[in-house]
Formats: sequence, structure tokens, C-alpha cells
Amino acid sequence: MLFSYMEKTHPRCQSCGMSLAEKAQHGFNADGTVSDDYCASCFANGAFTENEVTMEAMTERFARSLARQQAIDEDQAQVLAHGTVPTLKRWKHAHK
Repeated sequence: MLFSYMEKTHPRCQSCGMSLAEKAQHGFNADGTVSDDYCASCFANGAFTENEVTMEAMTERFARSLARQQAIDEDQAQVLAHGTVPTLKRWKHAHK
């Protein structure tokens, strides 16, 4: 089950890691086009919805989400989140 979640069968939000399986989950660019990179919760009108959120805070959110959605313990979720979030487009620069 855990492996299936981490498979790259659908694109993922490059800010929070959420699956972007449906177009309705995507955010929008400033010109009104659908963003291929970010979900609607993280990105609207060409800008991040939470400019102040840190990579650490997003990692914690992603870990909690993984634990709930995949019914895994918090330690496993933390390991996966810490291995995933820093690789996402929004956070790559913060991890260097």
C-alpha cells in the first residue's frame, strides 16, 4: 500500500506533495491557465497561497497526511515526508 502511494502514477503538487490526478485539483496561473505543478490549495492566480509557510512546516503537514491516508505510523510518515518534500520544485532551493 505504501509503495503504491509513492509511485509516480499521477503528477504531484510541487509544494505539498498532493496527488494531482484530477484537473480540478490543480491551481491556476496568473493568466488563468491550469498549473501543471501546483494544487489549488497551494497555488492560486499565479502565486502561492501561503507565502510564509516553511519547508519544515510543509514536511510536517505531508507526514500527517501520509499517516492518515496510508494508515502508517508517524515515524514511517516522517521518513517518507523528509525524503519527499525537499525534492519538490518549490523547496529544492531551500534544501541546498
